[in-house]
Amino acid sequence: IEFDLVELKWKDIGFTPTIDWEALKIKPTAEDRSAAYIFTLADSLTGLLFAKFSPTKYRKHITPIAKEGFEWMSKKLDTPIKNMHALSDSGKEWDIEKYKSWGLRVKFVARAPLIERKNSQFQQSLYRIIKMKTTKSIHTLVKHTQDIVNRTQSTLTKVAPIQAIKKNQTELA
Repeated sequence: IEFDLVELKWKDIGFTPTIDWEALKIKPTAEDRSAAYIFTLADSLTGLLFAKFSPTKYRKHITPIAKEGFEWMSKKLDTPIKNMHALSDSGKEWDIEKYKSWGLRVKFVARAPLIERKNSQFQQSLYRIIKMKTTKSIHTLVKHTQDIVNRTQSTLTKVAPIQAIKKNQTELA
């Protein structure tokens, strides 16, 4: 699996969603108010993607989302977290010691190609959905985008990631 953050700048989206900064227990900086992040996690064999919104890239916000993502991926792939290997860029937002305590093995790379490709696909789909103007809820937009990415047929395997998780690994490799 590979994981990363996608930065969203509100000026590019065209609206600023309401964020309850007091509930997050932080005083937002100008940078916090101008952008937010989406934690993305992808499986290299199936192409399955997990995505979740975070108002900041502080560890205290990213770590619980990462845990949720690793557990979601573990359940979908029917593979314990301790059997997973992860690639990511080295960033201050990652609490690698905590990830290791969950049993996840992490290796840092300059660029993780799969997640960069998935992030590009995610952003293209997200901006298309935003142009439809169906909602201004960033959580709903991220969920819809995740669903679209996971239902998009791969040119390599000829199946969508959501279907690929039901196939035998040898059929996909």
